[in-house]
Amino acid sequence: MSTEPHYLVLPASGSPPPDETRVASTGSVVIVGANGSGKTRLGEWIELRSSQEGEVRRISAQKSLILPVEVTSRSIDRAQTALLYGNEEVQMDKNMLRTRYRWARQPVTHLLNDYEQLLVYLFSEANEKNARYVEKQKQAAERLEPPQTKLSITKRIWEEILPHRELIIGGGKIETMVRDAPHTLYNGAEMSDGERVIFYLVGQVLSTPEGGVIVIDEPELHLHRSIQASLWDTVEAERTDCLFVYLTHDLDFAASRVAATKVCLKSYDGQGWDWFEVPVNNEVPEEVFLEILGSRKPIVFVEGDKGSWDYFIFQKVYPEFTIAPCGGADSVIHATRSFSSLAHLHRHACYGIIDRDFRDDEQVGWLRDRGVLVLDYSEIENLLLSEAVLHAIAAHLHILGDDFSSRFERIKDIIFEHMTHNEEQLVSSITASKVEKQLKNFDATAEGKAALENALESAASVDVSSLYETTLADVDDIISRRNYPRALQIYNDKGLISEVSPVFGLKPGEVAEYIKRVVSSGEGDDLVEALVQQAPSIPPRQCN
Repeated sequence: MSTEPHYLVLPASGSPPPDETRVASTGSVVIVGANGSGKTRLGEWIELRSSQEGEVRRISAQKSLILPVEVTSRSIDRAQTALLYGNEEVQMDKNMLRTRYRWARQPVTHLLNDYEQLLVYLFSEANEKNARYVEKQKQAAERLEPPQTKLSITKRIWEEILPHRELIIGGGKIETMVRDAPHTLYNGAEMSDGERVIFYLVGQVLSTPEGGVIVIDEPELHLHRSIQASLWDTVEAERTDCLFVYLTHDLDFAASRVAATKVCLKSYDGQGWDWFEVPVNNEVPEEVFLEILGSRKPIVFVEGDKGSWDYFIFQKVYPEFTIAPCGGADSVIHATRSFSSLAHLHRHACYGIIDRDFRDDEQVGWLRDRGVLVLDYSEIENLLLSEAVLHAIAAHLHILGDDFSSRFERIKDIIFEHMTHNEEQLVSSITASKVEKQLKNFDATAEGKAALENALESAASVDVSSLYETTLADVDDIISRRNYPRALQIYNDKGLISEVSPVFGLKPGEVAEYIKRVVSSGEGDDLVEALVQQAPSIPPRQCN
């Protein structure tokens, strides 16, 4: 794509037309909006009512993919006029022509049916170029290179995207076969939806006049996810003179347009659109950023990914929030603070939730003041080992009363045996965390040699021995008193949940899967309530 910016004219956000604004892009523009946000109507406005420079070519989501068996070429001018405007005879304002004939006076809802006009134009353009080539070749002393026609380029790109297929073009018709297997030849009209739509989209893009704007409504429609990015990368590279504008609700597709300017379309009130340009934000993965911008709920950033325990549990615990997993604890902290700084755009309340790890109360309070809540458990798996959650699991397994109490004591035995066995490693890890915290106290604002030396000496004067002994005494106390809540707060061993499964008569590791089954079945309200009790309570707060 050219480094010179293209400009897309959009209706001014929050104001009814004719107020306009321009969005600059050195790549394409992706307009992301949920169903009902007015994407198709915005595409119609760009094509027919805006002051956009250049020919606007809008490819509707509602289009007929019926490919004719055979077509007859005609003069290139008449074929192009029929393709662009829907009628090759009438001369009037081009937007009136489009509205009346191409869109049958229903530019938002009409089923676009121009596959035949596209093929007629492609064959007509190829015939004209080939005829000129023949005449030039007659007069040339040497062999000339055959021309690159829009039809031949369409064939090349189609075969690049579908390398196992081959297009056979000639005589006003298109045929297809499995590559290197002539006996599989079949007419193009019998191609699959995916094969036909790829040909259609490539042909439409190549047929757009130079310097045009190509608006594609639902560019992912009929396309397998594995080829979407490669198709649009290829056609964009072929038409660097044009501005591509994609209207989509597919966040994965939006994120695949790496160099694109992203626009979040929030709503349409029948007169105007509410939208904003998505800022480049390196703190939050783009697919996550786009998802939460499209949400109408407040946001909770959590650790892990969409397959993690964090995501599964917090979706159940906080159903009124959009749960946005974004990796490790540092990423959650950065995302919460970064997204909060953009509150003037999205107006969402936002929070973060992270594991306790080895954070002390001072760190927990500092994070809470910044909207990041910390679990009372070293990690999310330990929350599942809380007495309330285990009690709810036991109830579903019909383990009640004294039976549960005795099994719970056995679970505590397992936890404290593990802690005792791994005490030195645990104490060392906690001490290292405390040392790391103190070393971060270096005063980087100090000026002068002496001040910097003093700052370093102050930061480096960590009494490791004292920290270790204090931590060891604390861990010893937890073990000797069998302080179960504190053990779950500091001890980080993801294998513990697997270890306790046999206590409930389940196979190792089966407790976790059992929790998922019960909660997902819709019959685990008591279990969800137990999870709610152990999760942080989210206070009223606005992003700031």
